[in-house]
Amino acid sequence: MKKLLFGTSFVGLCAAFGSPSLAQSGTDRRIGIDARQNKQRVRIEQGIKSGELTRREAANLFAEQAAIRAYAGPTAS
Repeated sequence: MKKLLFGTSFVGLCAAFGSPSLAQSGTDRRIGIDARQNKQRVRIEQGIKSGELTRREAANLFAEQAAIRAYAGPTAS
């Protein structure tokens, strides 16, 4: 009986607190993607300046960033 009660309570809590994050709008999602992309761009540029990344490595990373932008769709603005 305790297991059934615990399991039911756990599922109820997951449904109650998990659903707001699932209801995220496309604009909110896009803003999050844009923010992460900007942070990664800055880190790539820092890697170039510090010499930790070669130009070829940076070009590959920038190409991956472009592919993510293309997959995510048009910008919110």
